[in-house]
Amino acid sequence: YRYVDCYQDSKEKRLLRNKLSGKGGMSLELCASLATLAGYTIFGVEYSSECWADIKFGNNHPVSSESCNMYCDGKTSQICGGNGALSVF
Repeated sequence: YRYVDCYQDSKEKRLLRNKLSGKGGMSLELCASLATLAGYTIFGVEYSSECWADIKFGNNHPVSSESCNMYCDGKTSQICGGNGALSVF
């Protein structure tokens, strides 16, 4: 997987529509694996522990990469989005 950008995200306007969950703490590897197994080609992580996926992007806009500033709760060496910000891969 390859990092795309940090995007604005909200409950009212989701960039990626499908929330995925797995066992244990969130990491980029876990979210990528969940997305692939579900047949999605794009995945993103948000708020340290949320995994989102889809086959296409919504119309949200990129934001400063500084908005994606929360460490993954399952792998603290990785960034998993932020509050209202989605790290997209």
